[in-house]
Amino acid sequence: MRRFYTLLLPLFLFASSATAQTTWYVPADFPTIQAGIDGSSNGDTVIVDAGTYFENINFNGKAITLKSERGPVHTIIDANQVGSVVTFNSSETVSSRLEGFGLRNGVGSLDATMNYLAGGGIFIESASPSIHDCHINNNSAVWGGGGIWCVGGSPELFGCWIWDNTAEFGGGILNYDSTMAVNGGGIWDNEADDGAGAYDLYASTVYTGCLFTNNIGITGGGLTVYGVCTPVLNNCIFAHNGSITGGAILCMFGANATLNHCTITGNNAWEGGGLALIWTANITNLNNCIFYGNSAGTGPQISGGTAVNATYCDIEGGFPGTGNIDLDPQLMNPLNNFELESTSPCIDAGDPASAPDPDGTRTDMGAVYYDQSASAPTLTLSNLVAGQTAIIEIENATGNDVCYFAWSLHGGGPTLTPWGDLLLTAPYQRITMMTNASGYASHSVAVPPSAAGMQLWCHAADAATQAFMNGLALVVQ
Repeated sequence: MRRFYTLLLPLFLFASSATAQTTWYVPADFPTIQAGIDGSSNGDTVIVDAGTYFENINFNGKAITLKSERGPVHTIIDANQVGSVVTFNSSETVSSRLEGFGLRNGVGSLDATMNYLAGGGIFIESASPSIHDCHINNNSAVWGGGGIWCVGGSPELFGCWIWDNTAEFGGGILNYDSTMAVNGGGIWDNEADDGAGAYDLYASTVYTGCLFTNNIGITGGGLTVYGVCTPVLNNCIFAHNGSITGGAILCMFGANATLNHCTITGNNAWEGGGLALIWTANITNLNNCIFYGNSAGTGPQISGGTAVNATYCDIEGGFPGTGNIDLDPQLMNPLNNFELESTSPCIDAGDPASAPDPDGTRTDMGAVYYDQSASAPTLTLSNLVAGQTAIIEIENATGNDVCYFAWSLHGGGPTLTPWGDLLLTAPYQRITMMTNASGYASHSVAVPPSAAGMQLWCHAADAATQAFMNGLALVVQ
């Protein structure tokens, strides 16, 4: 029996080594990223040290994870105005993973389907890779997909930021006959003749939790949807995009888009500031959305509305449909904070048939729900005794962020500020406190021995939400 095990041992060792997964390092093991890809095997991981790498890379069908060690700000792949930065064109699947790189200065590759240069940042042809936490910027393509070009695949994007890319079609992204999934991240400051942010050409893309802002085109500032396809947008924000037609979104030639829980605000166009449907666009379905504060000569919120089915939406100027309202949604800051104020009429006003919000209440309208379960931030000050150490404490504030604590010896205000009434009388003093992940912060301060009997007024604010906490009026013991 012992001899039997001895004979089997080399076989086990061989099988183990044949399936082992190896981690390689660039430049420690390979001088370039492409050399690391070429020298790896399926299942391996290639980790790239910080730096700028002037090269073009192609996964060549490898089912590997290629990731940076220090993230996209510190690890750049620069195509130096030659070809696409990254190429997937060998039937890659989600097992081919790209993570944590800055991708810039690509000018695209020749696509066999359209016979044009496409995909300055990422070129995807009949492939379905997984792309995570990448910054895709300052790329271009003569024809389409300055940032990303995809044809005939089902790639997945997670937390990618796509900006300052240009093309004739799809400055940020151009999807053709594909089913891309874009999860989180943002698409901003891109330019194109059509579909400055993104362009879905016979493509049923699913966008979830995406921010489209400051994209500028001739048509379709944020997104153009063309041809018979069924893209879906969930919890997306379109703000401050612009074009002649369809400031935020343009649908045409049979497009059938669905928008759930989206906020469309501050976009502008000559026609259809928020949404334009032209040239026999199919039905576009809107549910639990906000269209407010957009501008256009014709149809500032929605143009071509006979092809729109809207329910439980807040649409400025009014729109027919079950549960629709026309009220100021009271966004925190329409310029850059699209959360709802606590008094917003969109809270608990969404479709009752929709799933409840994460706080268990009836769903809200818009991309960002108002959390009614969160405890309000509170301020306490203990051991306010002359000659001792007082403790200032803040609880339930925004985690890992800044809070301000202020105090006055002259009264409890109020003093008008952009954030509301400060319950202090000037002059007052202020300190900055940093919360931990749980939203807690504390600060110790020595109370002068001579302060006994003095009255002190205190107030604090959460900088992230621009919300004041409870005020305090105390006497030093």
